[in-house]
Amino acid sequence: MSWYHILKEIKEVLLGMRLKKMLCFVAVGCLAFSLAACGETKKDQTKQKDQDVIVSKDEKFTFEKVDGGVTITGYDGDVTLLQIPEEVDEQAVVAISDKAFDSEAEITEVIIPDSVKKIGNYAFNYCEKLKKLQLGNGVEEIGEGAFSVCSSLKEVSIPASVKKLGNAGFGSNVDLKKVTMEASVETIPNALFCDTNLQKFTVPDGVKTISESAFSICPKLKELFIPESVTEIHETALEGSPNVIIIGKTGSYAETFAKENSIPFKACPKCDKEEK
Repeated sequence: MSWYHILKEIKEVLLGMRLKKMLCFVAVGCLAFSLAACGETKKDQTKQKDQDVIVSKDEKFTFEKVDGGVTITGYDGDVTLLQIPEEVDEQAVVAISDKAFDSEAEITEVIIPDSVKKIGNYAFNYCEKLKKLQLGNGVEEIGEGAFSVCSSLKEVSIPASVKKLGNAGFGSNVDLKKVTMEASVETIPNALFCDTNLQKFTVPDGVKTISESAFSICPKLKELFIPESVTEIHETALEGSPNVIIIGKTGSYAETFAKENSIPFKACPKCDKEEK
């Protein structure tokens, strides 16, 4: 059974029980959902700090010292606009830890500075009121489920600095309609945009692989541009996205995949013109 079918069954159970919240993501090579596996919430974690966690002198951010600066581990207070500082106690902020702001119900906007290179696994998972996200141009890695189940997030811009994306990084963001992606990655990971309301998407040139359930359960996805660089697409990448048309270069692997999976294909006039 594919992860698409597992997810579908879970959602049907949830709807039957009239629950509003979805289960959290656990990516074990691909997508699965489990509330228990998401571990402690951010509040539980920040209350149980170990001796290496320090509270900033000037702000309410908690952090850990790491090579090259500090990692933000949480915020000791309630906030709607969360602006991660470039420095804490005169030390560069280079990362946001795993689950740092997991399940922070009141956050509506997040601004991440250029100094941050890594955003940890499930760092902003289940921030259901998060509407605006500004990623700094220094971010190189976005962890597994980092912004999953942010059901109010409508638009995301992933900068060219990003070199690694985790499974389900933006999965189950049911209001997500527009994503601009310039990331320098070779793989679109498992369930990256699974269960979203994307309407169209351009896979960046240089991507070679589109993984399992990457764009599954995207019922409003109508156009997916796939560059010639893509040479592998998992059979479930578009499962549950019945309205999609693949756009690409004539004779490309994208066209072959579309034909083999009975998905409409549209030749990109600009691509074919450039070849001539």
